[in-house]
Amino acid sequence: MSFYEVIQFKNYGFNFFAYPPLIVGVCIALLGWSVAIREKFLGISLTFLLLTSCASFWLISFFMVYSSVDAVTALFWAKVANTAVIFIPSFFYFFALTASRSLGQKSILAFLALLISEVFLISLWGGDHFLISVRKYFWGYYSVYRGASYPFLAFFMLLSLESFRIFWKCHRKYGKNTKRFKTFLIGFAVAYLASVDFFAAYGIPVYPIGYLPVLFFTGFMAWGIWRYRLVDITPSF
Repeated sequence: MSFYEVIQFKNYGFNFFAYPPLIVGVCIALLGWSVAIREKFLGISLTFLLLTSCASFWLISFFMVYSSVDAVTALFWAKVANTAVIFIPSFFYFFALTASRSLGQKSILAFLALLISEVFLISLWGGDHFLISVRKYFWGYYSVYRGASYPFLAFFMLLSLESFRIFWKCHRKYGKNTKRFKTFLIGFAVAYLASVDFFAAYGIPVYPIGYLPVLFFTGFMAWGIWRYRLVDITPSF
């Protein structure tokens, strides 16, 4: 699909269901940038900005998917949206390592996680191994996954669980700092419920309400960051 075709207004229409993910996507982008600016773009704030930007990109892209009036346009934006989805677990893991100050010890694993995400990215854009087409639901078009998506789901789950384990370990270990890591545990645990969006990609007609857990994540993490300051949500040595 050419760029000229993508920007044609005739390929898009009003869809009520498209606006909630757009609003949440904008909110989470503002959160990421406000934290990065407030913390003067220090290392951990940059990883948080990277994660929130990826989540924002995913949600805003699905606004375009739902607004598409034809399958060809929707498929293009579905691939754009899934580009962000593919990197979310890697960025989540990278953020967890940075927050726990263990990135230096596990830099090879972080690099390997990004490399695996790039392999899935190639399968997404290099053919129909990951995303075969789009399907029309009552809320609009949605991705249809195939073969390569199954190992990605395993990768997504394992890396997310490892990130949770890192936060839990810090929560148990660092005494007075435990409330800070508890904020991360609750925020990301709720955000992980956004995985419900995968159901529709496999033909299960469940409305993708992933933007709601992400909305909670945005508000809760904003509260936690303003209270504890992100640069301080790291172990004190």
